Amino acid sequence: MKRGQLFLISLSLILILSIVPVSAGWFSNFWNKITGQAAIVEDANNADGTMQEGTCSGTPTACKEFATQNSCNTQLGCAWNVADNNETMTASVIAGTCLGIPTACTALEIQSSCNTQSGCV
Repeated sequence: MKRGQLFLISLSLILILSIVPVSAGWFSNFWNKITGQAAIVEDANNADGTMQEGTCSGTPTACKEFATQNSCNTQLGCAWNVADNNETMTASVIAGTCLGIPTACTALEIQSSCNTQSGCV
């Protein structure tokens, strides 16, 4: 294969791969406009961090469903209740249960909060 042909093939491949993500995002936005569904803009937030368009929706996962302290603490409205039995506590695992009422998805106005709330989109 000649050097010129290899260059053209490489350039064509780079061009095709650079267009794929753009066209996927464009198609998604186009489809949402046709169907009337709101889409959250990934990288275009207002200065205060609130979403420019779209809403947070879904049903948040119940607090009692979280089995570890770390996962419980990431769900807004949930808190880890430490067990009374000191024998079950170690440096890496603290026995307990996840309690509380998770924050409703529709109440979240900041995209990062929506994305970290399990069950919300």
